[in-house]
Amino acid sequence: MNMLKTSLKYGGILFIAASICALFVSSVFVIVDPIIIERRIEKVRDNLNSIFSNTTFEYKDISAEYDLERVSNCDSLYLVNLDNNRVNYVYEMSPEGRNDNIIFLIAYDSDGNVVKIQYVQMRETKGRGDKITKDNYLDKIYNQNASEMEVDMITGATYSSRAMKESIESSSKHLISEVLK
Repeated sequence: MNMLKTSLKYGGILFIAASICALFVSSVFVIVDPIIIERRIEKVRDNLNSIFSNTTFEYKDISAEYDLERVSNCDSLYLVNLDNNRVNYVYEMSPEGRNDNIIFLIAYDSDGNVVKIQYVQMRETKGRGDKITKDNYLDKIYNQNASEMEVDMITGATYSSRAMKESIESSSKHLISEVLK
């Protein structure tokens, strides 16, 4: 009987302590969550500014409107309205490279042509994996139409170029079949 009373006593104390901790954590979340959301919005705008730096634009995250699960390594999809009434679609991609995820944005115009690729995070080996960031590689991708997308592999940069190729081709197929249909 004493053991039962002791167990109930300590169980009650643990319950009260756990409840206080849960209340504290939830109150911290309520305070911090708007800050996290605001910083995410700022980060997205900064990343989009690097693509559309010479024009005014508004954007909307349209990820929830499309099934992005079928797009390899896609984190988000944005609809970008430019000041001259042009529309662009920007896929935020994060394929796995050799050293870490390669995070980049690929922008398509409303005709499905690649407008720009902007790297957000690149930790691939200098002189090898980072070849995918060079103009001579990117220039072959720019202005290609998503319906006819062909991305080359780079000798010596197998992981990073495979990651780019799969991500770009996957986003291109999605753009044609789901977004521009």
